[in-house]
Formats: sequence, C-alpha cells, structure tokens
Amino acid sequence: FNAQAVATMDQFVIAAEVSSQAFDAPLYEGAIRTAKTNLTRAGEKRRLRRVVADAGYWSEHNMNLVGVESFIAPGRARKLRKIAETEQHRSQIIDQVQAGELTKQEAADKLGVAVPRINQILRRRAAGDPDQLTAAAIAKIDSPRGRRTYARRAGAIEPVFAQIKHNRKIRTISRRGLTAADSEWKLICATHNLLKLYRLT
Repeated sequence: FNAQAVATMDQFVIAAEVSSQAFDAPLYEGAIRTAKTNLTRAGEKRRLRRVVADAGYWSEHNMNLVGVESFIAPGRARKLRKIAETEQHRSQIIDQVQAGELTKQEAADKLGVAVPRINQILRRRAAGDPDQLTAAAIAKIDSPRGRRTYARRAGAIEPVFAQIKHNRKIRTISRRGLTAADSEWKLICATHNLLKLYRLT
C-alpha cells in the first residue's frame, strides 16, 4: 500500500489516504481535493491555496492543477540545476530544428530520443503550449519566493512521518485489504493530531 498524507505547516494532518497505486503523482489531485473538503467540513475559513510537494508528485497535470498554486520539484532538489541545463540544451536544439539548421533526425540523435518525440515537441510549440514546463517550474522554485516556500516542505511533512514511524514505532499497516488499511492509516493520522494537540496544551 501507498500511504499518503497532506499536512499543514504546523504538522497537522488534514488528509490521509491509502492507495494501491504505486506512484505518487496520480494521487496528488485526489489528496488536495480531500484536504479541501476536510477543511471546509471542519469549519476552517482559510482556504488551501499553495501546496508544496516533492519530486514524486511531479507531472504537467499536477503543476497546472486548478484551484491551488503547486510548488513541485521536477527532480531531486540537488539535481535541479542539472535538469534546468538539460532542458535549456533541449530547447536550443529544437530552436535549431525550427531554424532549419538541424534535421529532425540529427536533433533526435543529439537528444537521444526518437523522431516522433521531436515531432511532438514541435507540435506543442506550434500550438503555443510551453515545452519548457520543467524549466519554468525550476525557475519558480529557484526564485526568492519559491526557495522560501519550497524550503518549508520538509519541516511540514517529514516530521509527521518521523513521529509516526520512529517515535511511535508504527512502520506497517496491520489490517488487510485496501478499505481496512485506509481506515487504519486515518486512525494513525488522527491520533498523531490528537497527540500534537495534547502536547500543545
């Protein structure tokens, strides 16, 4: 199972779900929707406007999700500069194709992709769609506001999992079946919140 949690900046879990989906990215939209619903039901007047997530949640769909501003790294933080350089190199080669300086096959060989991928990038450019989403996301995270925002991710979510897995020694789900595992994970996260409230008071 894949246990998901959405936490506030002060480490309260506002959404918790278990999925049999191995990858995180397809679960992003559902987790955000659940978090919004839970906040509304709890009577919270503030709205969920910004979400910071790690590279596992990276996708074009998630970056463009309507209703929230997403800060998602398209790769490990320490590799972002290298990713940006790769994107810039790709863009320069596609520029050369458009200028007639390179054939599609030559561009494909330089980038290590097939010609259909070059055609796809050219079609997206012609349609006005950005083919630099990765570079744009890196630039956003690398801006002063982006760095401040993204730096807060680890302090919000990592302590939640550290408390549950290391301090409370809950490293596995005991119950069998997706529904049972999901209810157990929700109980674990609810007790995490109760312990935080107890310690605060």
